[in-house]
Amino acid sequence: MTDIYVLQPLEIQPYEHLALQDYIHYFMQNDDLPTRIRIGASINGVPAALVLAEIRTIDDLGILHSFGIAPPYQSEALEQELLRFTVKQFKELGIRSLQITLQPGHSISFPSSLTACDWQKDEGEVTHYHFDCLLLNSHSKWSRDIPLPKSYSVHDWQDITVRGWEELKRADWYPYALSPFESYSFGTIDQQASLWLRQGEDIVGWIVAKRSNEQFLYWSSMFIREDVYRKHVGIPFIQRMIRRQVALGIPYGCFDVNAYHQQFQRFVNKRIAPYIFHRQEVQVFSKTL
Repeated sequence: MTDIYVLQPLEIQPYEHLALQDYIHYFMQNDDLPTRIRIGASINGVPAALVLAEIRTIDDLGILHSFGIAPPYQSEALEQELLRFTVKQFKELGIRSLQITLQPGHSISFPSSLTACDWQKDEGEVTHYHFDCLLLNSHSKWSRDIPLPKSYSVHDWQDITVRGWEELKRADWYPYALSPFESYSFGTIDQQASLWLRQGEDIVGWIVAKRSNEQFLYWSSMFIREDVYRKHVGIPFIQRMIRRQVALGIPYGCFDVNAYHQQFQRFVNKRIAPYIFHRQEVQVFSKTL
């Protein structure tokens, strides 16, 4: 007999071995945030599956972070039943669209199950990178000071007024996917690591960072306003982010690049490639509700 149900944080422990490890700590936190969804399944009383998902409220997007089924119970039938149950939970919350990034922990049959449940494969893949921040910081190209152009400055995440937040929320010059309010991935913004880029008093860019674990800092959103990017501020801004991460004692970093971001991909290939020790092409599936 298969049972599928919504889990509370304190109920996850028997299922945690089924989750992608980057996400389990975040979802086991004992909180009642309505943006976090945990779904479990058992077969004859034995934990068989776990889904960890999150709502990005800025654009009513549901993100499935982890979708795991124990090997003895792995089947397309259970995958599809779990997907339908998960979709139902999001619909009841008024969510308009869903997204999932395929991970190495997902089954070979999972893409077929997604397609069978009317999910669509997005055009273009995402590349996930891991890099050695300490090695990057010590290299001669990055170790010397790279000055920012005149009138530009870098500021701590807390260095923003209420009025500044409101003005930024109303701005239309950045894509939702790279919003500084809720960036693409899970977790709480690390306010010690995240930085603003200003031109005079105006915010024109940011790097949002989230702690994946003790060893990794996930740069979940990097954005510089298009007209500003041409002023050669990108490299000195990233250098200050690297130095901030080193000062916090976090040795490794990771970030994602979409296939259509050719300009940033060229930057990665030219400036960061020697310090990358893991690269993985991932696929993204979406569903409109």
